[in-house]
Amino acid sequence: MEGRPDRESNIPPQANRLLDLELSGLSRSLLIPLVGRAVESRRPDALFRDPLAVDSVDRLAGDLASFHKDWVALAAVAVRTELLDRAVRRFVTSRPGARVVNLGAGLCTRSTRIDDGTREWIDVDLPAVIGLRKQLFGEVPRSSTLAASVLDEDWLDGVEPAPGRPTLLVAEGLLIYFTEAEVQKLVVGLARRLPGAELLFEAFSPLEVWLDSWSYSLRAAGVRVQWGLRSARNLESWSPAIRCLGESFYLDHHPQRWRWLAYLRWLPPVRRLMRIVHVRFERAI
Repeated sequence: MEGRPDRESNIPPQANRLLDLELSGLSRSLLIPLVGRAVESRRPDALFRDPLAVDSVDRLAGDLASFHKDWVALAAVAVRTELLDRAVRRFVTSRPGARVVNLGAGLCTRSTRIDDGTREWIDVDLPAVIGLRKQLFGEVPRSSTLAASVLDEDWLDGVEPAPGRPTLLVAEGLLIYFTEAEVQKLVVGLARRLPGAELLFEAFSPLEVWLDSWSYSLRAAGVRVQWGLRSARNLESWSPAIRCLGESFYLDHHPQRWRWLAYLRWLPPVRRLMRIVHVRFERAI
């Protein structure tokens, strides 16, 4: 667990005013995981501690009460964060000097929670979001940013393969908002440009995509989930370079967070609603 950082040294004093001015021009979906991590961090039995998220939510101007009403979304954020933290930490600690590329970084603070002193971290997102991150979070050691759309392959020029530096790509709460054609083009492009790299990403089933059309949080944020994945093995048909390493289903973990949903996790369609998929891009032979 991390200690609470000094408030003034981690968040510029003017951050709350900047957020008040700029969030109206950004998707409110940025706030869902930030609020979710702050809510989880305040629990006595928290799965993780994210003091930067807590401080950021405290400084946000505006009414965030709507995000607290959706307990399923809050549970999903908490479990997703814990699963990805664990997987990224395992990758970084087992491969000193690893490079982590955070796709669609939003207001993710994982780089402040996972640092072995040698890892390199790159956050990729739209220019407005990168600007907001810098104003809110300041500089993070051994971390940099790329201001670009992840759907534009030009940003990959900044993360070309580096001998001796294993690469892990993370797409948290990102690909589900794209169409399948966009996801396929992105993943195949990553496999082509970064052979040997691994990718962790969140995926929903088609049933969950339909259910999320009724999500209170997503409707409040004005966003829509588009892509549903039936089986992670289907990704291997996109390219011979893509190899599926496994899946972690949210409902298999921390049943106390899922309330009555935990009793339904034995039903395959329910168990497969939300998951983290792990793939590797094989090197050309």
